[in-house]
Amino acid sequence: MANDKPGYLSGLLTGLIFGGVTALLLAPKKGQELRDELKDNAEKLKERAATVGTTVGVAALDVKEHGADLLGSVKEHGSALKDEAAHHIEDMKSSVVHAAHDVKFEVSEAADDAKKLAAQSKGEAHDAVVGAKDEAQDLIDDATDGAKDAVEKV
Repeated sequence: MANDKPGYLSGLLTGLIFGGVTALLLAPKKGQELRDELKDNAEKLKERAATVGTTVGVAALDVKEHGADLLGSVKEHGSALKDEAAHHIEDMKSSVVHAAHDVKFEVSEAADDAKKLAAQSKGEAHDAVVGAKDEAQDLIDDATDGAKDAVEKV
């Protein structure tokens, strides 16, 4: 077992050396070329991000302007609807006032007619009572006269 450790380490070290050399030999580009390409790609990515950022910013401004226009339109329509509703309310109010005035007039006329009818009925009732009283008095007088005549005959 003691012999296995140096053999394992030397094999591992040999493998690492051969692997590193093979990687360097098989690498398609040199380190500087790879760094330059990474730098170019990073620059392109930065430019692309700036373009996307600008596009998003412009789109955001368009959305903001469209939203402001839409809000203004909604406010205008809301104001117009409010004015129209106020106009309808005034019309309804005026109609109610006129209807109330008409009802008041009709009730007043009906009350006047009722008063006249009551006065007329009172007069007719008074006349009827007076007539009945007179008739009753005439009947009493006739009965009294008849009774006196009957007493005198007896």
